[in-house]
Amino acid sequence: MIDSNIVSSNFNRLSFPNLIRNINGNIFGSGDFGFVKMSGNGWQVINSDIYGQFNGTNENNIFLANQDFGVLHYNGKDWYRFDELPSLSYYDVQVFSDAVFLLATDGYTTYIVNGKLNK
Repeated sequence: MIDSNIVSSNFNRLSFPNLIRNINGNIFGSGDFGFVKMSGNGWQVINSDIYGQFNGTNENNIFLANQDFGVLHYNGKDWYRFDELPSLSYYDVQVFSDAVFLLATDGYTTYIVNGKLNK
């Protein structure tokens, strides 16, 4: 066993994020430690305050959708928050080379929010 959800001071354990994705050969995760990237046998914390469903095409093009603070884009260095998007609870994201689809709700209606890359 390499991970456990048992919380005890008697156990040394390596904790894994709740959500893990392979994005173009790189393993990223989101969970209690925030947004992380697998580095060797451990996790490199990219941002401890950011968490949620995420997906991307490569390590410089990752979108993260969160129920509380909306939609973010990670370019490999910085995070950009899409404040112009509707104030919804975002639950999932699918990223393509030229488009992004977000699953969201206002509590009553489900929405698919679509963004396209300007060329």
